[in-house]
Amino acid sequence: MNAIQITGNNPQADGTWKVSYSATYDDNLHIEGFVYVSQEDMDNMRMRDLPDYVSNKIVSELSKGSPSIDSVGTTDDSVTIKAE
Repeated sequence: MNAIQITGNNPQADGTWKVSYSATYDDNLHIEGFVYVSQEDMDNMRMRDLPDYVSNKIVSELSKGSPSIDSVGTTDDSVTIKAE
């Protein structure tokens, strides 16, 4: 990962925080998304720790492998892949 930018963090009704991010890679891959962070984790880190936290969360989830694809839906400008 070349860079990760935290683009927002918002408290949720269930007590978690929704942390949005934008990340880029050397090969021009660009991903955007969000992760949910517990209140306890937010309390135990500084704002400058969030990029590392989010990066580790992304790597952890992606290293689990790809899910089996159940179906693929398309429109003129998007593709949705549903996993089993």
